Amino acid sequence: MESTLLAEADAIAGQDRSRDYGHPHPNHRRIADIWTVQAESILQPGLRFTPRLVALMMVGLKLALQHGTQFLAHLRGTFPKARIIYKQGNHDERWDKYLWAAAPVLYEIEHLQLPAVLETERHGIEMVQEQRPVFCGKLPVFHGHELPRGLASPVNMARGAFMRTLHTVLVGHGHRTSTHSEPNMWHEETVCWSTGCLCELYPEYARINKWNHGFAFNEVAESGEFDLSNLRIAAGKVRRS
Repeated sequence: MESTLLAEADAIAGQDRSRDYGHPHPNHRRIADIWTVQAESILQPGLRFTPRLVALMMVGLKLALQHGTQFLAHLRGTFPKARIIYKQGNHDERWDKYLWAAAPVLYEIEHLQLPAVLETERHGIEMVQEQRPVFCGKLPVFHGHELPRGLASPVNMARGAFMRTLHTVLVGHGHRTSTHSEPNMWHEETVCWSTGCLCELYPEYARINKWNHGFAFNEVAESGEFDLSNLRIAAGKVRRS
């Protein structure tokens, strides 16, 4: 079975494709060189991307896109009448950055834009891009990576969001459930929340972390006032505190 799959892959990428576009190795080498320059500040001295690593990451990207499309289809099937908004995070933005690095002339092609690749329009899902917030009533919601950098998150993620915005906000980037409340001298309260995640807790890129599973849901009145429940998932149970 393995030899058959390898032979089929070689027929697709190593024969017909090579005849039309040339061998993929030079292109992977160019991408590796570009990524090495872009990641210079975080790579250890002497380390660089290789064509082989680029190819493996391409495979991972394709699989991730397939899973993403399947998840959105399942989400729409489960909630057929709901308004679903997809707020782009830092991982989603890497798609645009990759196109700019690997094939800038293709960046403006509509079918290569992330909403088209994930088929969001087909499933009636709105995608919010360009680091814009989503408003749930009067509550601004960010992924979290958009907020100003250069400041550590003191105590917890929610307090870090407060220090960056000085405004009530909900974020999720840190994958940790937390709440921070702070009144001013007039006893007007500012509350910030960070949600847990619904992803794998031990990914290869962050085996050791302080993440937790969790989510939030928000009840919004016609006036825009809201009541947010920030919930954790622990030991298979939803926890309110």
